[in-house]
Amino acid sequence: MTKFASKLGAFAIAAAVIVSATGVAGAQTVDLQAQIAALMAQIAALQAQTGTSTATGSSYTFTRDLTVGSTGQDVKELQMFLNANGYTVSTSGAGSVGSESTYFGNATKAALIKFQAAKAITPSAGYFGAKTRAYIATMGGTTTTPTTPVVTTSPLSVKLASDNAASANVQKGSANNAVLKFTLTGAADVATSITGLTVKSYGTTESTGVVDVSKVKLYDENGLQIGNDRTPAGNQLNFVIVPALTIPAGGSRTVTLTADIGSAGNTMAIVRYGIESAAGITGGATFAGTYPLIGNSFTIVPAGQLGTISVGQFGSLPKTSVKVGEKDVVLERFNVSAGSNEDVALNQITVTKSGNAGDSAVSNVRLRKVGETAVLAGPVSFSNKKATFNLTTTVNLVKGSSVNLEVVADIVDGTASPIAAVIAAGGAVGRGANSGTNITSTGATTANNITIGNETLTVSMSASHPQGADSYIIKTTNKKDLAKFDVRANGGDVILNTILVQFVDATDALTGSNYVSSAGLYDGDSLVSDLVTVDDENNQTFSLNYTIPANTTKTLTVKGITNTVTAAGDAFTSTWSGYTGYGLASGEAVTSAADVSSTAITIYASGTTTNTADTTKTPYSQGILAPSNGVTIAALKMYAQREDMKLTDITIKTNGTALNDENDISSITLYADDGVTALTNPVAFVPAASQTAAQIAQDGAVTADVFAFTTSDFINDIVVTKGVYKTVLVKANVATGIDGATAVTATIPNAAGFLSFDGQDSGTAYDAAAVAGVTFKITSPYAGGEFSGSTKIVGLTKASTSPSGSIARGTQSVTGIWDVNNYDSTNADAIFTSIKFTSKTGLPSVLDNTDNTDDNLFVLYDGEGNKLAGGLGDGTQVVLDKTAGTVTFAKAAMLTVSSGAPKQLKLVVDTTSTSKFASNTQVQWSVEAVGDATVTGGFVGYAAGMWSIPAVANVVTLP
Repeated sequence: MTKFASKLGAFAIAAAVIVSATGVAGAQTVDLQAQIAALMAQIAALQAQTGTSTATGSSYTFTRDLTVGSTGQDVKELQMFLNANGYTVSTSGAGSVGSESTYFGNATKAALIKFQAAKAITPSAGYFGAKTRAYIATMGGTTTTPTTPVVTTSPLSVKLASDNAASANVQKGSANNAVLKFTLTGAADVATSITGLTVKSYGTTESTGVVDVSKVKLYDENGLQIGNDRTPAGNQLNFVIVPALTIPAGGSRTVTLTADIGSAGNTMAIVRYGIESAAGITGGATFAGTYPLIGNSFTIVPAGQLGTISVGQFGSLPKTSVKVGEKDVVLERFNVSAGSNEDVALNQITVTKSGNAGDSAVSNVRLRKVGETAVLAGPVSFSNKKATFNLTTTVNLVKGSSVNLEVVADIVDGTASPIAAVIAAGGAVGRGANSGTNITSTGATTANNITIGNETLTVSMSASHPQGADSYIIKTTNKKDLAKFDVRANGGDVILNTILVQFVDATDALTGSNYVSSAGLYDGDSLVSDLVTVDDENNQTFSLNYTIPANTTKTLTVKGITNTVTAAGDAFTSTWSGYTGYGLASGEAVTSAADVSSTAITIYASGTTTNTADTTKTPYSQGILAPSNGVTIAALKMYAQREDMKLTDITIKTNGTALNDENDISSITLYADDGVTALTNPVAFVPAASQTAAQIAQDGAVTADVFAFTTSDFINDIVVTKGVYKTVLVKANVATGIDGATAVTATIPNAAGFLSFDGQDSGTAYDAAAVAGVTFKITSPYAGGEFSGSTKIVGLTKASTSPSGSIARGTQSVTGIWDVNNYDSTNADAIFTSIKFTSKTGLPSVLDNTDNTDDNLFVLYDGEGNKLAGGLGDGTQVVLDKTAGTVTFAKAAMLTVSSGAPKQLKLVVDTTSTSKFASNTQVQWSVEAVGDATVTGGFVGYAAGMWSIPAVANVVTLP
């Protein structure tokens, strides 16, 4: 008998013995199942090397395609077939040998992929279709077929790792002491699997028992544990490695053996481990090397003041019922405390899983602090019901302190819930800061079951559903939003197959002549369903194949074409009436027939606009120098409803006293509200001979001019976006003919054709002026939009030297300074006869304006210090109105300003009395309105590109 045949027979006998022992109850069952799977894998590997394989067919007749989510007896038969032929679905729990289930999950898919790849069935995608069914049918019952022996062209070897631990002392009670490290090198042309390892104790007799060595563990090069802990019982330890340790073709794997030293170990006992022969490495291949392969010696010494770690439960789990597909589920919360001997650096946590759910039920397993999102370690996966976190950045615990940790994971399968996780005794490992020794934890947590359920769906009207002005839409050939619904998948991905929506027109019932066409469901602008014609008010069925990711809310928009609705302000509602679908992970149906109503939208034939004077952009009423160019005389504010509206026609009418010819305003141009960007070319008044009947009706008194803009006058389209205010400035080139004209205003007459728009969606014209004209003269928040023309205009502006902030008290406190310029086309002098200043901060209530006593506190000077009016003895020239907060100076020829010779006005106040002007009194003066300054033969107002009114000085404060 060959060496391989001998091994094969031995493994077969071992498998039979283990199978006969499966009646052992309790915790041993899982280990027995793992050993069975491992031995079956070793048998398969040995068969490959001896050139034979036993292929077990199936007497079951498969009749349909199967994939993830499928359920039924045929799924169970497929799992039995895969397990029988060495393509293990699961090593424990559902899907394992003897516990095959009726659910096709990710583990079944993975096993099927391996089978398909081995049999050259393409594509090897884990889909059980016609090709795979046909292949299994050809296998029939149990047959023995020859296979091509695996021939390796390079040696398999084992040797001590270059960084194998050197001899050292190990303290009593220490843990995870690396005592042996070796490297396994596989063949260059084929992967090698290691399913078992036997190690031997070469230490002193004492170190072969649990008193000296309480546990022995294996770790791979990534610090992940291989197989389960082993407790010494004699000088030999047998590890069953499930899942197998795979050495890739042309690669190598490094294995570290660690020993936990008992707290009552024998002083000076020697711990030493090795591999006695090649037979100690099982998995279907022979590893050459120098045997026995033995590590160095480690001497047990007294512990001294070793640190300690204890583990306990921390609080309760946030959820004990979750859904397949749910993310960041807390599996366990626990507390790790350091003892009083020394600080501890926590470097490893092992969590053990219990419950019916298999290892593949969760993924993306991570460790983090409770209350934080940062990941301390992971992601890792459960293997043989354990997940090990190696903390590359340790969690440092000062002696006597503790930390609260939690294990979180994503739920990917729920066919065998519940699931529970615990930190068992020894599950936390740390290194003492002073001793430098690894220590393991005492104490454990209690398993808390988490029930895994199937996915669900919730539906509600979206907050983004059209409301208010957005709910007014128009008839158009473009798709319009009819309703918006928020759809949330809970626990796992949900695939929607059908959605029912009912449409109702409250004004006119939907029929074959009053209908919505091309109605569909959209994710943003992407169509996700078929399109239907809604010509009745029954439920409409939308077919789709739309996935909503787990714990994600998607907004589905119902869109349709409305130009076939006979709309006259029709109230239109859309009601979500139900859905059908299934959970992607569970494969179970997700359905509902519950109604979710949305608020009505209203369908109109076209859009509209509201048009008013812009009270923030319209200039204060005042004079305008003749001639002046680019003077803003009006500001039109437009607001579009239902759709964007494009301006097509606008007629501006100007009129006023003595506006009696057509040479007063030579042209008008429309500007954007920045005052810089021209929107149209200049348009001159319409001569009488060219006026339409409507224009003649407006210009018949010969005291008005009309300026008509049409599309051809626009430089670019002037579009008013729906729901957004747009202001257009009306700027005039003022000619000398306006001299002497007063109360000049601009309007858009309330007549057809004077203000027109085109709907950008409906394509329908809308005449706004026929609904309501626009008067640009305003009274609130100030008097504006009314002007007077003159060749003499005085400019009044705050001087750069006007005081600001705290000023000194005294009889001559300067509280405001203004620059005065005379802009006169004929170079004539400008003479002030009165001027009124308004305190924008109000005047003290203790001031007395019943006699001239407090009037005398206010004096007006020019820039050279010459008193112009007011002061002691000139009280008749000052009128104080403390209620209105004004001080008015009046005097014949009070100030004369020559053209081109600027002057200043200084308002001086006697502030010596703190009873009249208390501490911290603030004063700010302004010339507020055009009538507040009287200029012989002219006005205060616009000149040199600047408006004079209001003329506001700085705020000053009295100490």
